[in-house]
Amino acid sequence: MTRQRFKQISDQQAAYLQLLIADRNADSRKHALETIAKLYRSGERFRNPERILPHIAFLCKDEHEKVRRWAFNALALVGTRQEVPAIIDSLDREANNPDVLAAVIVALSSLASDEETRTILYRADLPLEGFALLAAAQQNPTFSRELAKTRVDIDKASVSDLRLATLLLGLRKAPEHMLSDRFLNRDVIGALNFHPDELVSQYSVWAAYEDPGMHLDSLRIKPKDLFDYHPGIRKYGYRLMTETSGVARKYKEYILNAVNDTSREAREGLAAGVRCTFFNGIEHVTLPWFADEETDVVRNRLLEHMAAFADRCDKYTKPVTNTYERLASGSLGRARLEAAAAGTTMYQSLKRLDYEQGMSDLFGNDAVERKTKSMKSVIDPQSAKILIVTALPKEAAAVVATFDEVENTGVPNDPAIYRIGRFISETGEARIALTVNAGIGKVMASTLGANALRSFPNVRYVVMVGIAGGCPNPASAEKYVRLGDIVVSRPDAGVMEYDFIKQTAAGAEIRKYPQAACAWMSSAMSNLLTDAIAGKRPWEGWIEKITATLGPEYAYPGEERDILHEGADVIDHPAQADRLSGKPRVVQALIGSADILQKDPKERDKLRDTYDIRAIEMEASGLQNAAWAQGRDIYVIRGICDYCDEHKDDAWQNYAANVSASMARVVIETMPMAWL
Repeated sequence: MTRQRFKQISDQQAAYLQLLIADRNADSRKHALETIAKLYRSGERFRNPERILPHIAFLCKDEHEKVRRWAFNALALVGTRQEVPAIIDSLDREANNPDVLAAVIVALSSLASDEETRTILYRADLPLEGFALLAAAQQNPTFSRELAKTRVDIDKASVSDLRLATLLLGLRKAPEHMLSDRFLNRDVIGALNFHPDELVSQYSVWAAYEDPGMHLDSLRIKPKDLFDYHPGIRKYGYRLMTETSGVARKYKEYILNAVNDTSREAREGLAAGVRCTFFNGIEHVTLPWFADEETDVVRNRLLEHMAAFADRCDKYTKPVTNTYERLASGSLGRARLEAAAAGTTMYQSLKRLDYEQGMSDLFGNDAVERKTKSMKSVIDPQSAKILIVTALPKEAAAVVATFDEVENTGVPNDPAIYRIGRFISETGEARIALTVNAGIGKVMASTLGANALRSFPNVRYVVMVGIAGGCPNPASAEKYVRLGDIVVSRPDAGVMEYDFIKQTAAGAEIRKYPQAACAWMSSAMSNLLTDAIAGKRPWEGWIEKITATLGPEYAYPGEERDILHEGADVIDHPAQADRLSGKPRVVQALIGSADILQKDPKERDKLRDTYDIRAIEMEASGLQNAAWAQGRDIYVIRGICDYCDEHKDDAWQNYAANVSASMARVVIETMPMAWL
């Protein structure tokens, strides 16, 4: 058997999709998911799909139906068996929404085994026939073969069945003669253009666009009559007019008229078709259109076309570079143009411009510009090199309490409110940092991280600060952690994503080895631990300051409240020579991260004994994925608040937040100013 070879999605395209899928605009998220699905169907793959997979899984619960539908379609192609339990839960949640339910079945049949799929669907009262079979056949060859025995009667089939049938035609997964015993599918599909359901008629045109064996003629639509159809049909009809350079040249007269279509949806379809098409003279269509177009999404498609083909048309260079100059470094707009221009001299020109602007910002002496910046904010948020991320308000409060100066800030197209502040040392040196609260879970942290690094591209150091569960080891005093201790990233391996697994009959196997922690912050921590041997522990002073600022709720709860259970029994803590009563012990260790609220001491001990994990939390791996995608490292600082068992409560959480924020402050102060 010949192994299928895949082409790698370019780094520029991957970076753009990472930003687009986390965008607050629902159309952007949908477009990202559509693009991912199309790339995968055409044989392209992400170098590291695990970086974008949490975003896709998160969007399966998006408030917008179209986003959820495309999220499941993308999940079917990018996902793993790990997502199957969440997909099963979605069957019931989407039971009354046929279009999304079909996409859920597509994902299930792609990621679960054939027998599992049958069993799960049967239990959900969705036997593998009709609607369910049409959906399951999209990504599963077994069910596609079963579908060969099925006929979809155009005149009698339900709207849902017809929608799925046309999707199969477009994906080239439909068995021949599925629509008729007498005629080939491509000879019959044109009849669906006149179906009263707009989505059925639209899907029929989409199918002709997707299938290289079909063309505008297959639809029984004459180009001059296309303008009489509803916008959904016009959208894909226009794309058929531009599917190749030769076809676009042939239909140039109709394209000129379509530019003035009153429907934004239809013009977007035309622009999407033009995006990948070029022939000599097309600039006489695109440039006037771009000048008059008022809809951003259409203008963006035209800019992508110009960026891709600027090497072949000099007139495209100016609108692309002018637009690029107006956009912020690291923004979604710049990423879009860089992805479109990848592999061309236009891309090199854009990156050179990005570099030159960055140098100008760094060394410019324009006093008026500096004054303007100072009027906008006392502290310039774009000067921050450090981003501190928390998950809970109680953690955020502790971090903010360590700032000597602080104010709120935000940026357009980013829903998060950031705090920007200064750490002013005893020598008067000021280190600027941003802090933001992500919410609970690695997907939330990943989404927040992607947005934050796009909004503040100068950030170099990403720090996850807050509370975690501890993995005590009564058999080893050296490796023992207690409530209130501080666990920080081990330099060689900071975070292990322990729910990223391969499940086999032999058990679960973690698929990804942890990345090394941020080298600079690890170096700063090493200096602090060296000084601690001589009795210098500046974080202890900050613990007292935070307690004084936030109140006794953030104080040390007392050794008598640090109770470890072994089953129903309370056991003693081992003696530790380097432990100071009432003070946190600092441990450099591997930290486990997963979307699991861990309360199982057996699983805790398994992670401890197998991987030497000392702390367990729920956000750092998601933030690490977002940081990795944009070339940043992260460092994790966690205060231990429970023992990951059924006895966990909130008694130690505020103090654990206090000690982690205190350590974050002193680690950042230890970093030389030259690094910032």
